[in-house]
Amino acid sequence: MSTRNQKFVYKDFTYKLENGKHVVESKIARPEIFNKYYYLNTYSVDALMNSYLYASHPWEFNDSIDCSSLLWDFSNITKEIYYKFYEHYGFTRDPNFDLEEHYEKDKNQGYSSIKGDFWFFATNTTGLISLASSPINILMWSHYSSENGFLVQLDREKLIQNIFLENADLNNYCLRPIQYVKELDMIDVFGYDFNTPDVPFLYISNVKRIEWEYEQEWRLSIYKRNMGVPMSKIYIDTPDLPNKENRKIFYSKEAISSITLGKDVFSPLSCSKISDGLILEIKENVKDVPMLSFVNYIYENFNDRLYMCGEIEKSNKLLRSVEKISFEKLDLNTFRVIRHNEGFHI
Repeated sequence: MSTRNQKFVYKDFTYKLENGKHVVESKIARPEIFNKYYYLNTYSVDALMNSYLYASHPWEFNDSIDCSSLLWDFSNITKEIYYKFYEHYGFTRDPNFDLEEHYEKDKNQGYSSIKGDFWFFATNTTGLISLASSPINILMWSHYSSENGFLVQLDREKLIQNIFLENADLNNYCLRPIQYVKELDMIDVFGYDFNTPDVPFLYISNVKRIEWEYEQEWRLSIYKRNMGVPMSKIYIDTPDLPNKENRKIFYSKEAISSITLGKDVFSPLSCSKISDGLILEIKENVKDVPMLSFVNYIYENFNDRLYMCGEIEKSNKLLRSVEKISFEKLDLNTFRVIRHNEGFHI
């Protein structure tokens, strides 16, 4: 058994490689329900109707330093390890590739080349899914759904069971809370004598600046082969993300505990008519979004676990609310919204 290091303790989080699996230990309690906020667009409706979560590449995040290779300190890499990396990934099979010259040049540039190459290979087999612990986070509704999107609540245990049943090519996963910090510290990849590069990668994919703490994010890492890297970030006139379909992580509808609609999801943009008594005539399509199909799908599958955001006045205060509703289908594109006077507010 190897005696080399397989964990990294950073503040009050511990990052480990344990029995071949990525593990993050913290004092944060794991929620029973996770929340996925969506804008109302073609991609989100497709994800809901086809029961999948999209496992993003880090370059698709809105935080440019989330999971950044700049957090890796390669200054203690040995020449032997450097050579083994490029030999393992086949670079030396190119007769024009001079390994000695490449090493000396990269060493003088802070090993930026090997960091980028290693990060490329690591992120090609990793997908990251952002989930939230709160279903009524005002900033999340504003920033990630523009108030006219929707929220999918997922049962943790059913989701984890589902992803293995529904994705035969899944190698592994890791579910953990994001660690929020005031400053981002680099990790010495070779100074700690790590057993493999797994722990340093797990660390950089899990720390974010404290400005993002309002998200209360939990991150689900998915590990599969060849999920693709957005090559357009490197080269001009290349496909945006080859193998993008391979980043879809499927689950069964039973994993969804509820759906909450944004307070502005029904408006003159999405409805031909809104009548007294909360009767809605739904447009068939709204800016390429199959709106009528979306509403019908919710009606047919989640009408018993459906909620809607709104506002409520209580004790002379205006509060945000989530209220239980259901649809009554009146004809092909007309629905009545039934309010059940159940829910909660903040």
